[in-house]
Amino acid sequence: LEDDTSGKNFWLPIVPNADTALLLALCYCLLRDKTYNKEFIERYTDGFSEFSDYLQTGIDGGPCSPQWAANICGISIKYIENLAKKIVKKRTFIAMNWSLQEQIMGSSHFGLQ
Repeated sequence: LEDDTSGKNFWLPIVPNADTALLLALCYCLLRDKTYNKEFIERYTDGFSEFSDYLQTGIDGGPCSPQWAANICGISIKYIENLAKKIVKKRTFIAMNWSLQEQIMGSSHFGLQ
């Protein structure tokens, strides 16, 4: 992660392959706190209703909350909550890439064999 106001980078040591849980928890916080950009969502996305339902119920019926993600990621609930508050204070870009393929059968998620 990089804080572009100070130019300093810092490492967020989460459990390998737990990045999705962290992203879901951050999205859950934005939804819960109503701090996401509603205009952007309405104008440029599709499927937000289904995604927000998933954030609230997850696979097992529980929310994708910081409490849920903290154990998976190996970082504190407070850290996740604070990160969610920090990213809404200024423009934030989170890049998703092909890192999913770096786990067992990862390329299957993209239909590649």
